[in-house]
Amino acid sequence: MSRHFFLQSSRNLVQSAAIFIKFITMLLSENDNHILINRFLELLRESIDRNYFIKSRITAGFESTTCQSSLGGFVGAGCTGIGWTYIGDLNTTNNNQTSYDSPVWTAMDVNQTNFNSQFWSANVTEVCLTSTTFSMQLPVLAPSLRSLFFEKTILNIDASEWLSKLEGIVTPNFTTGCYESGFNVGDADNVQARIGIVSVATDQGCVAGSPQAIGVGIKNAGSPVASLHGVVSAGSIDPADVKVYVRSQYIQQPPI
Repeated sequence: MSRHFFLQSSRNLVQSAAIFIKFITMLLSENDNHILINRFLELLRESIDRNYFIKSRITAGFESTTCQSSLGGFVGAGCTGIGWTYIGDLNTTNNNQTSYDSPVWTAMDVNQTNFNSQFWSANVTEVCLTSTTFSMQLPVLAPSLRSLFFEKTILNIDASEWLSKLEGIVTPNFTTGCYESGFNVGDADNVQARIGIVSVATDQGCVAGSPQAIGVGIKNAGSPVASLHGVVSAGSIDPADVKVYVRSQYIQQPPI
């Protein structure tokens, strides 16, 4: 089975399930037998949110892990589809522990104090950040999420896509050609982010103005705050508690 066929089949399944759940939910308002219908919905969600075998950087080459979906209510609506593996939380209360310069971004095993073991072991085909301030999915191929924090990786994600994910807050102003989107983006003289989009001053006519950023592990050179997760716009700061998920390559059956 080709990867394209599998992904397309997965999308079709999710779309069909979503439509069916919406239909059943509508029936709830008109049908007295709501207990039976609610139980059916629970069983449907459980059939989607369960353990799968995914590619992993352990000796066996695969690992059983709990994959979740927005349909099951465990993953924020910003992470669409199925097959999300939870990695960890980035909270406003532990900014110092997860600041841009923190060793936590490349640590593993006993030295990793914020993310679970899937941070360095699970294969990655997509990353999702979800919060009440913003949610964003980033398509990227990597042997693990940890491997993406050793160097800058710029993704072809337009600023308009980031801005469309904001939830009723001050909107940053990103000038075309004057921003970087991806992992470890930005520069130390202005603003940086471990994952996100930041304004940059380049030789394309961009000038270093007020820092603009959306993402996690944001470091603003002109701010007394060590680091933050959320949105920075024209001096305004909107912090966020962000959950991190990855989607991994699915294995139909474990190798014998």
